Amino acid sequence: MQYNDAGLALLDWFRVRWNKLFHSWSSTGFTLLTIFVTWIALSNLFTPPPPQAGPDLVGVAGVAKSMDALITYSERGREHISELDATSTAVTDLAESVRYTQMDSAQQMFSAMGELGSSLDKLSVELRTFHTEVSGGVDA
Repeated sequence: MQYNDAGLALLDWFRVRWNKLFHSWSSTGFTLLTIFVTWIALSNLFTPPPPQAGPDLVGVAGVAKSMDALITYSERGREHISELDATSTAVTDLAESVRYTQMDSAQQMFSAMGELGSSLDKLSVELRTFHTEVSGGVDA
């Protein structure tokens, strides 16, 4: 068998590297630790991730059951809002009627009824917004 210079150079290069890796206990320990950490890192890198958990059907059913009152309210919500609008209009009309009477406290009653009418209007708008959100959430 014939040896050439390139083969011997390669063999010498591996021998030098091997001796540097294992020439003392500390270098041997460090080499083994590096191999171990590299092995763990590569195995974690190429391991497929665990499957994602499915939806919690019991939790979804619990949320749906807790929203039962909102769903029941939303079925008659438009009627309540219409009644509230009518009440607000009636209070505002009554306030205007009281303002033109000759009573001593007509101005105080007018301002109190005006505040009540505007509060009922605001409540109607808030309920309409709430009803829309509940109906949209139930339909979705």
